[in-house]
Amino acid sequence: GVDSEEPSLTLIHNPAVVERISERPSLVLAGHTHGGQVDIPPFSDWEIKRIGGKGYKAGWFNVGRSQMFVNRGVGQVAFPFRFRAAPEVAIFTLFSK
Repeated sequence: GVDSEEPSLTLIHNPAVVERISERPSLVLAGHTHGGQVDIPPFSDWEIKRIGGKGYKAGWFNVGRSQMFVNRGVGQVAFPFRFRAAPEVAIFTLFSK
């Protein structure tokens, strides 16, 4: 119900979903990838693609008209440790124009 030209804040779990809304001006916040959790290229790059995260491991991405931040989060999946993917809690301050 939001006009397609109206900027939006969008929260998604899997960062690959950004591609469905990339024609909209959006700030997108995502997770899912744990920053690779055990970040050993090319293994971690393959694993991110295997779980459906495409190439969106962690950090900032420009996708169409959207800007997306993929957070590494604080948890683990499958392995009870992290390597080269430190836990992260991001804090943003948003301002209106």
